[in-house]
Amino acid sequence: MCGIVGIRGIDGLGTERVAQCEAAVRLLRHRGPDHAATRVFADLVLGHSRLSIVDPSPEAHQPLSDATGRWWLAMNGEIYNFAELRDELEGLGHAFRTTSDSEVALEAYKRWGEGCQDRFNGMWALAVYDAREGALFLSRDRFGIKPLYWATAGRDLAFASEMKALFPFGVSRDPEWAQLVSRHDHWQSDEAEGATVFKHVHSLPAGHCMRVDARGRRQIARWWSVLDHAVPIPARYTDRVERLRELFEDAVRLRLANDVDTAVALSGGLDSSAVYGAATRLLRNGAVRTATGARTRRRVGVFSVSNPGNRIDELPWVEECLRFWNDEENAEIVRPEAGQLPERMEEMVRHQEAPVWSPSVFALHALYRRVASRGVRVILEGHGPDELLGGYGVLVWAAIRSYLTEGKLDRAWAASRCLVDTMSVSQTGLRPAHGLLAEPLRVLGGVRRALGSLRPPLPGLLDGALTGVRKRRAALDANGLDGLGRALYAAFTRDVLPGFLRVFDRATMAYGVESTSPFLDHRVVQYGFSLPDEDKVIRRTKRILRDAAVAWIPQTVTDRRGKMPFCVPVNEWFRSAPVVEYVADVLRSDAARSSGLLDNRRVAACVERGVAGGFTPREAKRVWKALNLQLWHQSFCKQQ
Repeated sequence: MCGIVGIRGIDGLGTERVAQCEAAVRLLRHRGPDHAATRVFADLVLGHSRLSIVDPSPEAHQPLSDATGRWWLAMNGEIYNFAELRDELEGLGHAFRTTSDSEVALEAYKRWGEGCQDRFNGMWALAVYDAREGALFLSRDRFGIKPLYWATAGRDLAFASEMKALFPFGVSRDPEWAQLVSRHDHWQSDEAEGATVFKHVHSLPAGHCMRVDARGRRQIARWWSVLDHAVPIPARYTDRVERLRELFEDAVRLRLANDVDTAVALSGGLDSSAVYGAATRLLRNGAVRTATGARTRRRVGVFSVSNPGNRIDELPWVEECLRFWNDEENAEIVRPEAGQLPERMEEMVRHQEAPVWSPSVFALHALYRRVASRGVRVILEGHGPDELLGGYGVLVWAAIRSYLTEGKLDRAWAASRCLVDTMSVSQTGLRPAHGLLAEPLRVLGGVRRALGSLRPPLPGLLDGALTGVRKRRAALDANGLDGLGRALYAAFTRDVLPGFLRVFDRATMAYGVESTSPFLDHRVVQYGFSLPDEDKVIRRTKRILRDAAVAWIPQTVTDRRGKMPFCVPVNEWFRSAPVVEYVADVLRSDAARSSGLLDNRRVAACVERGVAGGFTPREAKRVWKALNLQLWHQSFCKQQ
């Protein structure tokens, strides 16, 4: 929802900076197609592109000021509990001119300062400017659902919702090769810790804020950590299940309360099915109103992706959920096709801004393009439970080790029996392979892996990265987390979920659609991290969610075994003529041969084999990575 951008000058700002900010706003119009504006101050230019979700009136356009004109706000995201906060603020004497959540956020900052962050239930990246004092405040939500990047432009500070919007200010596009190699080898990055694929662009980490005083001095501070917010839990398991059900349904209710057409992305897996089922139950019970309270919301749409005739097709499970609620007609099925990839690939790379982990991202873009074409502005998703409650094989292994360490052999045996629940039918033949990288990048990847295995790590060799890892591990141990707790925390805050959130933000906002996940309500997350291990992984993965979900979805879905990650039929696609020809054209091009990124000899041999008979599953993995990297380099680094 929306895009924000700005530049804070140290020695004042000239007309050139104003023009640059206007150009940056234009680069973010896909995030906010409904309105765009800039506001110029003596030492700040603040820009905003708006996607209207709550109170679409012109009075709620941003940048938004308070009644005095001293305080100004630009926000990307949504404060879901704005109605409750508005009532509280009105009781304290605050007056409102709109019914928007953004005005509530501004008045909350005026009343409570940085303490307003703890009161927000939502997802956001926001900038608040005190025009009288010349102070700037930037904030990012607890889990980094909404992005916020910053960079220095000369002596000035620039910030934006996407990295591409920083480049009009003169920020360098120099690649950060260590990040690119890490993404290429493992599809992981350190963006959660502030690093990005561009050497001079930084991500404000989740749960952090930045203060910039009148003299331009900046300070970054953590304002929230899940480790500091354990909550009491009921003693009986059945009561814990019921408490999760209550928290989750309220999270769904809040995210349905907006003023625009809304839908659910239903994959047929446990997590998205729980979102759909809880939403449908609430709607059928009349428990959901629009954000302004003008009317009761009775229905949301359903969008699903299908790959007909393929083993990864989850449409049967989607149909099970729809039949459970007698809702069979309320679904639009999106069927991505291989022939669409060549015409959409470069657009997708530009929107994603960094190489992405697999061709599944193409299906995401196809899904949200269709969602937007139907006029839907908000879509509810099922992100979070795998990382919160132990849905991956590596997390099951962590649970087994925890139980063994504690001498709980019966629980370790029970947990080992649910490993099959985490096996994916889509992974056959798609092992990581990086044989097409040029020698310098292969060497860099080897160095990173070797250094990462050293104990103790050599100080300074990775520019502080290993020091950060040591600090994180020390923090985990200091907070008393066991083996599963540490693994969940790492997956949730660093290794897995942040990457998913970044990709989904770009895929949805490319078409002006707001993605939101009730599982990432901070109350649900705090509760999940406070639960004992046996509520998460014992005989089944995500045990407590499966038991809570019986109120929302059929047992055939709660009892599903085996994971089905969101993906496309890679094996078939990369043997189809349109994709093979497109890959060959890109990787044989003069731009690819001269980039220095790829091993031209290996690329040529691989492409020749593909042209002759289609790419094998392993080669498909290789060429997808090479294609991503090459197109990213052409789109961003060659434009300097």
